[in-house]
Amino acid sequence: MVVHTASNRAQKSRNMVMELLLADQSDPEGEFKRWLMEMNIRESRLPGRNVIEKDQSHPAISVDLNKCIHCQLCIQACREVQGNDVIGMSARGASSTIVFDISDPMGESTCVACGECVQACPTNALLPASVLQNNGHLDADKKVDSVCPYCGVGCQVELYVKDNKITKVEG
Repeated sequence: MVVHTASNRAQKSRNMVMELLLADQSDPEGEFKRWLMEMNIRESRLPGRNVIEKDQSHPAISVDLNKCIHCQLCIQACREVQGNDVIGMSARGASSTIVFDISDPMGESTCVACGECVQACPTNALLPASVLQNNGHLDADKKVDSVCPYCGVGCQVELYVKDNKITKVEG
C-alpha cells in the first residue's frame, strides 16, 4: 500500500482542517500560528464561534479559551503526565469547551499549578500569568536548570529569573 501525503487531495484536506481551526481563532499564536504560516494560510472562509471571557482567576496560569483548538493536549498533560485530572472536556460539537474540575474557574479548581498544561498548549490558550502581566513577553535575566520539588520523581526544570524572582518554569 502506498500513502501519498503530498498529493493535491491530501494538501487540500490539511488546509481545510487548518481553516476550520483558524475560524475559531481571533488572533492565532504559538505553534498553531507557526503551522499556519508554514501552510501559507492567512484567513478562514468559515464563520467563527462566540467570544469567551478570559479567565485570570488563577495566580499562576491565565486561560483564554478563545485561542483553544480543542486538541486536548492540556487534558492529556494534566491527566496522563501529571495524574491530576483537573482539566476535561464538557459538552459536544460546537458547544464543547475545556473545563476545570466541574466547570469551575481555573482559580477555584484543584489545579496545583504544575504548568504541564501550559507547556503542552500549542496556541497559548494557557499561559503563565507572569507573561500576561508583561504584555505577552517573558521578561527574564537568566535561565537556571533545576529539579522540580513537587514530588519525588526529580523531573528536570528550567527556571526563568528576573530580579531574583522566578517568572516562569518549564520542565
